[in-house]
Amino acid sequence: MTEIDYAIVGAGMAAFTAAQAIRDLDGDARIVLFGSEPEGPYQRPALSKGLWQGEREEEIIFGVEELGAELISRRVVRLEPGLRRLTDELGNEYGYRKLLLTTGVRPRRLPLAGLPGGSVHYLRTLADYRRLRAALPEPGAGLPVLVIGGGFLGAEISAALNQNGHRVTMAFPEAGISGLILPAGLAQQVNAEYTRNGIEVLAGHMVRGAEQTGETVTVALEETASGEVSEREFSLLLAAVGSTPAQELAGEAGIAVNDGIVVDELFRTDAPGVFAAGDVARYPDPLFGPRRVEHEDHALHSGMHAGLAMAGEGQPYGHIPLFYSALYGSSYEAAGLLDSRMATRANWAQPSSSGTIYYLDDRGIVRGVLLWNNPGGIDEARELLRRGELAPAAP
Repeated sequence: MTEIDYAIVGAGMAAFTAAQAIRDLDGDARIVLFGSEPEGPYQRPALSKGLWQGEREEEIIFGVEELGAELISRRVVRLEPGLRRLTDELGNEYGYRKLLLTTGVRPRRLPLAGLPGGSVHYLRTLADYRRLRAALPEPGAGLPVLVIGGGFLGAEISAALNQNGHRVTMAFPEAGISGLILPAGLAQQVNAEYTRNGIEVLAGHMVRGAEQTGETVTVALEETASGEVSEREFSLLLAAVGSTPAQELAGEAGIAVNDGIVVDELFRTDAPGVFAAGDVARYPDPLFGPRRVEHEDHALHSGMHAGLAMAGEGQPYGHIPLFYSALYGSSYEAAGLLDSRMATRANWAQPSSSGTIYYLDDRGIVRGVLLWNNPGGIDEARELLRRGELAPAAP
């Protein structure tokens, strides 16, 4: 049986920063990353951003070898924490001293029984990106593409496809793009921006069925307000309807899971020597309580903190993750809890164009901060969240 000092299962961004932190503290240790993707860790946000704007695949891939770490491109199918042993898909067994689980999330699938397997595209991996690129009609061919979902990923990939010359329709149940986090007026403003740029925005619509018809897909779309159902034909469907944590490997091994792998402030699970970080980890946020975060900044920072803890220099995780996006002419950075159902207060430098929106709890305390076309204030926003204060008065 092969022996490993530090085994990392799931070779994404959190895995890479964990390996970096371990290597900084333990120069001679054997670090092995196990991942189902042959490329190893890469910048996952590029799948809906940079790769559509001219960035090359080789530019987004992290260099595992530069850390003196190893990459084994095989799935791990079994964990035995009591024996400190794992087994890969070929039946090879490995002993480990410390184990980190960064298994991430998987896309939520649409239950469309009328379509053959593989007819709906998802975007989580480089392989998904390549498959989508290969399946797209030539720009200018006039064949329509349907993006199902108006959240973070749906908004980004719709803009990317449109900017690459494809004819895009968006369909989602909310009243506005990013409507689960943006205040209603701002979400409607984004709808208008997307429409001006040539995207057909079907807000308040649900996909009720789909059927392959030759080279096109006939989709049944229900307008939620009226219940009216209409049929439309598209050449390609892409679903961006959320994700679920890839926690089964941990759960089958008897490690506590609850909408993610449950960890403490040092990213330790309830199994000796086993840690978890990144999208899959449900951690005790000192400000917001137990939660799971699925953004790049958290993946990078939680991986680093977990790696430090594994190598013996852990500190309680108090980082407030940021997330960001660009929606055509608008961009934002945000931190904390953002929910469109919360009360908000906006301090605009330019009305509805540039400023800061504060998300408030029922006492008026700031729980989330959105910097709309207002870069550079994320550290100040984090401090405000830590202090737990009322929203600042408008200047």
